[in-house]
Amino acid sequence: EWGSRFNFGFYPSSYAGLQMEKGETIFFNLFNLMIWLHALHVLTGMVFLTIILISIYRDKGAADVSGGLRGAGLYWNIVVILWIFLFPLFYLIK
Repeated sequence: EWGSRFNFGFYPSSYAGLQMEKGETIFFNLFNLMIWLHALHVLTGMVFLTIILISIYRDKGAADVSGGLRGAGLYWNIVVILWIFLFPLFYLIK
């Protein structure tokens, strides 16, 4: 999806983006903000899970990291649940 947007010239501060109406500009800016925030949350979750995985391999067991693993699972599910609301907001509402 990013490739098609860049091919059409839709990226922050692009000439095509500056020629759009104000409502379209606001939509695309919010869309880009949500995509980047989602990427940040996914990277944070991956770092969190990697830290837990490393501690499991070092200690040769998962008894002491079960709380962290549950927290990572909850965090990951919150990211997924947020996209249940964001997807219709950006793709289905016209």
